[in-house]
Amino acid sequence: MKSIFTTLLLSVLLLFSSCATTKYSDNSAKNNYSNLQAGKTYVFTTKDKSHTKMVFNSIKDGAILGTTKSGEHISLSQSDIVSSRDSRKGLINTLAVLIGATGIAALLVGSSRTTY
Repeated sequence: MKSIFTTLLLSVLLLFSSCATTKYSDNSAKNNYSNLQAGKTYVFTTKDKSHTKMVFNSIKDGAILGTTKSGEHISLSQSDIVSSRDSRKGLINTLAVLIGATGIAALLVGSSRTTY
Protein backbone atom coordinates (compact mmCIF):
# COMPACT_ATOMS: atom_id res chain seq x y z
CA MET A 1 0.00 0.00 0.00
CA LYS A 2 2.84 2.39 0.82
CA SER A 3 4.50 1.78 -2.53
CA ILE A 4 1.31 2.61 -4.44
CA PHE A 5 0.87 5.82 -2.44
CA THR A 6 4.53 6.74 -2.94
CA THR A 7 4.37 6.08 -6.69
CA LEU A 8 1.20 8.13 -7.03
CA LEU A 9 2.67 11.00 -5.02
CA LEU A 10 5.86 11.04 -7.10
CA SER A 11 3.89 10.97 -10.35
CA VAL A 12 1.79 13.95 -9.32
CA LEU A 13 4.85 15.93 -8.18
CA LEU A 14 6.69 15.27 -11.44
CA LEU A 15 3.64 16.22 -13.47
CA PHE A 16 3.30 19.62 -11.78
CA SER A 17 7.00 20.50 -11.83
CA SER A 18 8.02 19.36 -15.29
CA CYS A 19 8.26 22.73 -17.03
CA ALA A 20 7.59 26.46 -16.86
CA THR A 21 5.58 27.66 -19.86
CA THR A 22 4.34 31.16 -20.67
CA LYS A 23 1.38 31.24 -23.06
CA TYR A 24 0.57 34.19 -25.31
CA SER A 25 -2.76 35.29 -26.77
CA ASP A 26 -3.67 35.86 -30.41
CA ASN A 27 -3.83 39.61 -29.77
CA SER A 28 -0.12 40.45 -29.88
CA ALA A 29 -0.76 43.90 -28.35
CA LYS A 30 -1.72 42.20 -25.06
CA ASN A 31 1.39 40.04 -24.92
CA ASN A 32 4.16 41.00 -22.56
CA TYR A 33 7.57 39.62 -23.49
CA SER A 34 9.37 41.45 -20.68
CA ASN A 35 9.78 38.20 -18.74
CA LEU A 36 12.22 36.88 -21.36
CA GLN A 37 15.83 37.27 -20.25
CA ALA A 38 18.70 37.74 -22.69
CA GLY A 39 21.18 34.89 -22.70
CA LYS A 40 18.70 32.23 -21.52
CA THR A 41 17.59 29.30 -23.62
CA TYR A 42 13.88 29.14 -24.49
CA VAL A 43 11.74 26.83 -26.58
CA PHE A 44 9.25 28.87 -28.61
CA THR A 45 6.10 27.27 -30.02
CA THR A 46 4.55 28.92 -33.07
CA LYS A 47 0.99 28.81 -34.44
CA ASP A 48 1.93 26.02 -36.85
CA LYS A 49 2.94 23.87 -33.80
CA SER A 50 6.66 23.97 -34.63
CA HIS A 51 9.16 24.26 -31.78
CA THR A 52 12.25 26.46 -31.99
CA LYS A 53 14.94 26.20 -29.31
CA MET A 54 17.22 29.21 -29.13
CA VAL A 55 19.14 31.53 -26.86
CA PHE A 56 17.08 34.71 -26.59
CA ASN A 57 18.97 37.89 -27.52
CA SER A 58 16.49 40.76 -27.96
CA ILE A 59 13.20 42.02 -29.35
CA LYS A 60 13.29 44.36 -32.32
CA ASP A 61 10.53 45.59 -34.65
CA GLY A 62 7.98 42.96 -33.58
CA ALA A 63 10.42 40.06 -33.85
CA ILE A 64 12.17 37.93 -31.27
CA LEU A 65 15.85 37.55 -32.12
CA GLY A 66 18.08 34.73 -30.96
CA THR A 67 20.70 32.17 -31.89
CA THR A 68 20.65 28.39 -32.03
CA LYS A 69 23.22 26.08 -30.50
CA SER A 70 25.03 25.96 -33.85
CA GLY A 71 25.29 29.79 -33.98
CA GLU A 72 22.58 30.37 -36.57
CA HIS A 73 20.68 33.67 -36.09
CA ILE A 74 16.89 33.28 -35.90
CA SER A 75 14.09 35.83 -36.05
CA LEU A 76 10.55 34.86 -34.99
CA SER A 77 7.57 37.15 -35.47
CA GLN A 78 5.88 37.94 -32.14
CA SER A 79 2.47 37.49 -33.75
CA ASP A 80 3.33 33.85 -34.63
CA ILE A 81 4.40 32.82 -31.11
CA VAL A 82 1.92 30.85 -29.02
CA SER A 83 4.14 30.04 -26.01
CA SER A 84 7.66 30.17 -24.66
CA ARG A 85 9.18 27.69 -22.25
CA ASP A 86 12.26 28.15 -20.11
CA SER A 87 13.70 24.64 -20.16
CA ARG A 88 16.15 25.25 -17.28
CA LYS A 89 13.34 25.98 -14.79
CA GLY A 90 11.68 22.69 -15.62
CA LEU A 91 14.94 20.78 -15.25
CA ILE A 92 15.74 22.39 -11.89
CA ASN A 93 12.23 21.73 -10.55
CA THR A 94 12.29 18.12 -11.71
CA LEU A 95 15.69 17.49 -10.12
CA ALA A 96 14.54 19.05 -6.85
CA VAL A 97 11.44 16.85 -6.78
CA LEU A 98 13.48 13.73 -7.58
CA ILE A 99 15.97 14.45 -4.78
CA GLY A 100 13.14 15.13 -2.33
CA ALA A 101 11.27 12.01 -3.41
CA THR A 102 14.40 9.90 -2.97
CA GLY A 103 14.78 11.24 0.56
CA ILE A 104 11.14 10.47 1.38
CA ALA A 105 11.44 6.99 -0.10
CA ALA A 106 14.58 6.35 1.97
CA LEU A 107 12.74 7.43 5.13
CA LEU A 108 9.76 5.21 4.31
CA VAL A 109 11.94 2.17 3.61
CA GLY A 110 14.02 2.82 6.73
CA SER A 111 10.97 3.20 8.95
CA SER A 112 9.29 0.09 7.54
CA ARG A 113 12.34 -2.04 8.40
CA THR A 114 12.57 -0.81 11.97
CA THR A 115 11.65 -3.46 14.51
CA TYR A 116 10.39 -2.69 17.98
